[in-house]
Amino acid sequence: MKRTVALFLTLALMIGLASTAFAVPDTVKFDSTKSFLQKLDDESLNYTLVGVEDSGEEHVRLGSTIVDDNHNVTFQFFFNEDGRRVTIIVWNLIDFDAANLEQMYKICNELNAGWKYASFYVDESDNSITVSCDMVFTPETAGDVLYEVMMRLYNVMKSALTDTLLSYAK
Repeated sequence: MKRTVALFLTLALMIGLASTAFAVPDTVKFDSTKSFLQKLDDESLNYTLVGVEDSGEEHVRLGSTIVDDNHNVTFQFFFNEDGRRVTIIVWNLIDFDAANLEQMYKICNELNAGWKYASFYVDESDNSITVSCDMVFTPETAGDVLYEVMMRLYNVMKSALTDTLLSYAK
């Protein structure tokens, strides 16, 4: 009886440990994307694999809440097919009134001068602020490196929002 219980517990443990390995969709094309998605699975973060775009880049989307569960953002990851580059974009960090356009350019310049890894842009087409980051990595380090970059971007955006940008948000 003890052997049966021990075998059952061992199998249950193995299945439980392996379950995250099977969570990455089979349709992922690039090894760097797989590595990153495995890291997101390990961290229990939900994401959407959009797939390969017409540009040849593999697109992954990840939503997050910043600043006291009040402000939602969506990270967009565009993995290059060479497996060594990614562009991360957060569109519409905030929307602002057109009357504040000149002030928003000044704020973005200040933010860009003060932060590494993040670029803040004014999008005049919809009066919003976009944040982006381009990174290079090795396919072997993609998961850990990109997770770290994502967390840094999260913290940079949180600081920018709480220090300045939220006071201009619509």
